Amino acid sequence: ASLLWRLCCLTSMAFAALLLSFVAVVAERGTERHNTTNQVKDHQVVQYIEIQRHDAEQQNQHHESTKDPDIDNWAMLQEQITNSPSMEVTRQEAGTNIVKFVQPEDGGTIYRVQYSYNQRNKAISHRRLWENIPPGQDRRTSSDFQFANLAEFVRENENRLPLIGTFYISDRRVSFGITEDVFEVGIKHFHLASAGDKVSFAGEFRIEKEEQKIIMLFNDLSGTFTLQMKEHNAGFQWDSWEQALKTYFMKSLKPTTNGDVNVTFVDKGLITQQAQQAISDETSGLFSMDEYRHCACRVNVRARPQRQRRGARANIIADFFAMFTTTPPLSDDLCDREDFQCFSFSGGQPCNPEQCQHI
Repeated sequence: ASLLWRLCCLTSMAFAALLLSFVAVVAERGTERHNTTNQVKDHQVVQYIEIQRHDAEQQNQHHESTKDPDIDNWAMLQEQITNSPSMEVTRQEAGTNIVKFVQPEDGGTIYRVQYSYNQRNKAISHRRLWENIPPGQDRRTSSDFQFANLAEFVRENENRLPLIGTFYISDRRVSFGITEDVFEVGIKHFHLASAGDKVSFAGEFRIEKEEQKIIMLFNDLSGTFTLQMKEHNAGFQWDSWEQALKTYFMKSLKPTTNGDVNVTFVDKGLITQQAQQAISDETSGLFSMDEYRHCACRVNVRARPQRQRRGARANIIADFFAMFTTTPPLSDDLCDREDFQCFSFSGGQPCNPEQCQHI
């Protein structure tokens, strides 16, 4: 009995020791699992924080990359506008007409073209009239294609490079009109303006791209605005405008390329010297339509009676005086002169400017 009792006690002690060992192992593993869970949670928290920080950095980078550089540039240009002479645009309502004589090629056919303010809608429909509305102005008031900066304007029209046309700067807009020929339908300087604008500068531009280099040429040859201001305002300072526009255009063009941007002022016409076709399909199609054929007349010199046979000296004198009479002043309305005939744009039919509709 004593032996049996001892055996039972030893068995109980062994079982107790085994149970304690099991409990210790379970507790240790629970602690390890708890520590592992905490480590996983800590790692997930760190990952979450890193993801949030990365997203924030990406948003900041996107904001910086899409931020309109003209917001800063406009302040500089606005100061230039404020301190410069300006002309208030008072008559730009539909129905305003002006007459210009266009000669696509030196010594070639002269066209009498009647321009109306409504023609700007033709330019807009062909994506040739663009505007940059400065900060603080209501962009919804503009029906033109709008661009945030000059870089966007170039990107949107990259398939048209080189871009050639007219530009216009006022207190309410910077406008660019792209022309495809010397007729400039819808993008003459008075087309770019709007009633109530205080225009300070206008001229012609050319933008081209050589690999990663952007080249922009511009001038101030706007007889409608700039030349008049230079003539009637002694305070017009070209040097300050040149520097302001160079800075403005360079900063606006910079996002277009990783290369250089070159902005240069020239004192020659850029539209008349363009290398594109003299008469675009758009212009030809417009003025060949029956309702518009009287708006662009071909001006021909009437055939002169055959010269009577005279002595060589008399002929030399007659030829000398003819040099001063064969080329008419383009300020005259040639279609009213007896020594000229006006035909429709496509030729063959008489052209009567009084029948030109407002297009």
